[in-house]
Amino acid sequence: MEIFITGASGFVGLSLIEDLIKERHEVYGLIRHKKAVEKLQMAGATPVREDLRKAGQFSQVLNEIEVLIHSIPGKSILSSCVFFR
Repeated sequence: MEIFITGASGFVGLSLIEDLIKERHEVYGLIRHKKAVEKLQMAGATPVREDLRKAGQFSQVLNEIEVLIHSIPGKSILSSCVFFR
């Protein structure tokens, strides 16, 4: 299954990535900072470097995924949740 995780470089995001990779899922992780690229690659995920707060910038990868796990803490448009296509 193709899964996209927001907040991928955080504690929750990285834990999810490790578990999902073990289950043989293809995982994409949303990150804002370049320094998180290697962290996600080492965990086995494909980093997607964009800023969720900037409208109109979201990636083409969203057209291809089956599941979105939103794990960004704090005030956000969405609360922490999971979406299925």
